[in-house]
Amino acid sequence: FRQIEVTHHDYDAPKGHWKKSKICRDNIKINYFLKGDISVFINDSCYRPVCGDICFLPPAQIHCGLVESESHLDYFQLDVGVQAFDHICGGKELLYELISCINGQFFVHPKSEENGKLSQLFYRLESAVMQNNKVLAFAYTVEILMLIQKCYGYSSGISSVVLSKTTKWIIDYIKAHYQEKITVSQLSEMLGFSATHLSAVFKKEVGMSIHAYLTEYRVMRSAEYLKDHSIADTCYLCGFYDSSHFIAAFKKRFNCTPAVYKKQFTYENKLKHL
Repeated sequence: FRQIEVTHHDYDAPKGHWKKSKICRDNIKINYFLKGDISVFINDSCYRPVCGDICFLPPAQIHCGLVESESHLDYFQLDVGVQAFDHICGGKELLYELISCINGQFFVHPKSEENGKLSQLFYRLESAVMQNNKVLAFAYTVEILMLIQKCYGYSSGISSVVLSKTTKWIIDYIKAHYQEKITVSQLSEMLGFSATHLSAVFKKEVGMSIHAYLTEYRVMRSAEYLKDHSIADTCYLCGFYDSSHFIAAFKKRFNCTPAVYKKQFTYENKLKHL
């Protein structure tokens, strides 16, 4: 695994914690964000990734990050050496085509279908590495790169602006109250703006509607709850009051039902302890 390294960062980060400025030397760095409130600085631009965003950094790229307030961060980091696939037919071309298609567009927010597949692939890659299964690890890495190339092919990326106070407040409110009923009308009354204005500002800055972000966040939290709770309890704990809506949203995000996901997690967890 000298040419491929995947790490899963899941921890409570204190306010003001800077990650030292780093440079990608002879490797590409891919971050897949699951949860957290962090600012990422690349060149002179500041990005505020949200759930499901991908950050792709080519070789020789300097970057750093800042946690502005106490936050629980959860993201995957995949480092791939530029010579990792030289021995695989078409592998080198895939890597360099992907690097060339980025062209300064460091962040992208995939569609729900691709996002679901990416989530599965990153967890499977992590499992393969833990089992020291090099064949599967390389296979999953190639799948991830091909899928990311597809995502960059259709997306215009996310804007390199710091979120407004209003949008940040909405995101923080959703993270604190996702188990409760939340509507755009309710948020507009609390903030003193019209629902139309609120929705337009949020979508422009985040790249998705308030409702879509709320659903996305609930589904991502549900994947955690499923590890230790039943499907019915998870549905309720994550703010889904309709099981059919929960199952449909989960399947759209992870490309499988909650039952299949829970069964797969249980199986992989057993493998880790063999």
